[in-house]
Amino acid sequence: MNRQLDVLLILIVLLAAVLIATQGGPNGFAAVKLGDVGVAAIGKTLLGFLLIALFIERAMEAYTAVWRKPERQVKAAEVQQAQARVNLAGNRLEQASEAAPRGAVEGVARDMKDLHVEKAEAVEEHQKAVTKIETYRAGTQVRTTIWSLFLGGLIAVAGVRALDSFMDPPGSGSDFLKYLFIGVDVALTAALLGGGADGIHKIISVFTTAADQKKAELEGRKPTQN
Repeated sequence: MNRQLDVLLILIVLLAAVLIATQGGPNGFAAVKLGDVGVAAIGKTLLGFLLIALFIERAMEAYTAVWRKPERQVKAAEVQQAQARVNLAGNRLEQASEAAPRGAVEGVARDMKDLHVEKAEAVEEHQKAVTKIETYRAGTQVRTTIWSLFLGGLIAVAGVRALDSFMDPPGSGSDFLKYLFIGVDVALTAALLGGGADGIHKIISVFTTAADQKKAELEGRKPTQN
């Protein structure tokens, strides 16, 4: 399935190239122009995206607190109750096993089977409760991811876009290529913002480390160790 998806994506890119060539010929493949890629400009822009991503994360926390957390707490309580029943059944079985050799409990040999069944049922109930809460948590993660991508897409449509911050759209060539650039920019920005602040922070860390190493090479010194 993944291989089929890869082939489909390649075919889409090739089809887009054919459409561009059909509309504008070789001149239709106009290159974008890089803007200010200096350390200060890029750092300032990335910090801006980091701040927006943090806003989105806080919005998702409010969403989960109102719409998802109450039911998750109910399911967590069910897990605790099921675990308590498992512990109780286990203690009863252990006590019965210890008393059996001394004959302290009448019919222990007969009741041992019932105690084993009771513990097995308690364990199964606990596993079901754990599965329910894990499924619910996974559903919450999917929902927050979708909403984060949606908010990131809205912000990108509103004008805050990643590629546009560092480079200008094609000034010449086919209109299709210009619209494609904007579409890719919107999708990339939505993924960047929807992915959370940690991803942007990693980008900033990689960039600052590379910038420090380059500066150290130019100055003939060792780069600063983080």
